[in-house]
Formats: sequence, C-alpha cells, structure tokens
Amino acid sequence: MQIGFQFNELDVGADVGIYLDLPKLEANISRVSNVDENCTALSTSQSQDKAIAQKVLTDVYLIEPLVDWQIGVDGEARVSRPNSLMSHLHDTCFHQALLK
Repeated sequence: MQIGFQFNELDVGADVGIYLDLPKLEANISRVSNVDENCTALSTSQSQDKAIAQKVLTDVYLIEPLVDWQIGVDGEARVSRPNSLMSHLHDTCFHQALLK
C-alpha cells in the first residue's frame, strides 16, 4: 500500500507492506525410557501407575510437533524537497546573501 502527499515545496510519502510466510511443519522424534503416560521421568512423576508404566512403556517415542511461520510489516517513508524550489526564489536574494 502506498500513501503519499505532495505539497508545492515538499513531497511526503510512505510505502507499507505486510508479508506472511507459509507455515513450515516439523517434528522432533526421540526415544525415551523410564517415563510415565505423560512422558515425565518416573523419578519425578506423581503418577499413581508408575509400576505399570515401567512394565508397559518400554519402547516409547516422544513426538514434538513444531510449526514455524512469520508475519511482518515492511515499510519505507520519504520526505524530499524538489530542486525546483530554488528556481522560485528571486536571483537578488542570492546576490544579497553572497555580498554579505
């Protein structure tokens, strides 16, 4: 989106954009042992079924899904004075300024 204003002696404007990257899906898979039904270590678990978990959960994999996406705003602003401004001034102004 572009926004701009132009005055006799000044040019003011801005460019603003929004971007959204497509999501990237990943998963970390790791083997864990001596865990309860919530993948908490048995040594710190407060589960009532520690003994059962130790016997049944012998070959356990922890899968942690990851989603990575980005959204942002990109922009630029400008303020400029055209060179034609100098041509509007009368020549005598310059001569007087140089003579002082």
